[in-house]
Amino acid sequence: MMAEQKTTSLPRIYAWFSALVADDTDLLEDLLLHGVPVDIAHPLRHSTALMEATRLGRAPMVQWLLEHGASPAFLCGLPLGTSLHCALRRRHWQIARVLASTMKNCGVMDAYGATPLHVLCSEIPNDSDKALALGVATLLITKDCPLDALDHEGTTALHHCVINDSRELAFTLLRAGANPNALIPDSRVSPLTIAALEKNVEMAQILLSHGADPHLATRDGSSALTIYPPIGSLLPAGSIAAAEGRIAQPNSQRMH
Repeated sequence: MMAEQKTTSLPRIYAWFSALVADDTDLLEDLLLHGVPVDIAHPLRHSTALMEATRLGRAPMVQWLLEHGASPAFLCGLPLGTSLHCALRRRHWQIARVLASTMKNCGVMDAYGATPLHVLCSEIPNDSDKALALGVATLLITKDCPLDALDHEGTTALHHCVINDSRELAFTLLRAGANPNALIPDSRVSPLTIAALEKNVEMAQILLSHGADPHLATRDGSSALTIYPPIGSLLPAGSIAAAEGRIAQPNSQRMH
């Protein structure tokens, strides 16, 4: 890509991105025919046309670029990320689905070590977005996005689900095989530890029903049970069926 950048004149590069903003596919087509690479990076933003179209929410332009060879897994921009990461952060669900569907593997990490699942689970979806977010999460899982990858903070996507009380997303990850006992290396904090700190009984029930260990000790020697003893009353009822019934409830009920 660096060699292509050097051999493509700056006026043509700027014309390429101007045509993108103007939705001028005729000019884009002409520039491609004259040797402008479809994934050429902007001289200042270091992002590709696909990244820019994604950022702007231009679904038809995203589709056009993909049809003309743009790479959805190409790392670009500052900090580095893919167009899929960008779509998820901006909650452009339709574009995210198109990009993920085009990728052979969705396990690419951005500059923060975050997979697309990390990004999806670190956002709190609006009520109107929940079904769309769940659909994209399922697609990412089928596209081999790793369930237990650690980002640069040492957290998994499941940790983010618990932090944001995203019960439906957490259930989706666990059902797909996410590790309920994944630990943040520095603190040895598990998803269940976070649920205990938040006194989030519904989330704790989901985690326990999928094998979370309430006795796992953190770096300071505490556990989910010592942090919030009422979790112990959930252990006999730790069934997946009970958890499914709980996540169907619209409002969380907390034990204090």
